[in-house]
Amino acid sequence: MNNDTKLFPCIIAISPNYAYSKEMMIDKIKKWAERPHNNKSYIYLAHGQKDKIEEKFLPATQKGYHILKDNPRIVLKYDSLNIEKHSHTIFEGYYRGLLQFKDYLK
Repeated sequence: MNNDTKLFPCIIAISPNYAYSKEMMIDKIKKWAERPHNNKSYIYLAHGQKDKIEEKFLPATQKGYHILKDNPRIVLKYDSLNIEKHSHTIFEGYYRGLLQFKDYLK
């Protein structure tokens, strides 16, 4: 996770592999979310459905979501995409993530 929220205040994560290396990224998300932030950050998380890779990534993605969801410094959007192939989630996910970015800009 970025340490400077002024430099990169927005994250779009489509089918993120937070399970990688014994959920190392979940630990990094916890530490990042606990840090004081001067600015709000926008985070968009999404995953697909009915695909072995998506099912493998989903539990850790949901852990990340639960860490971030109640943080008042984070505008969090979370989608379950109706896409059944991991390699196709990026197209719909980035599109939706950018559309919902307008809530962060308000």
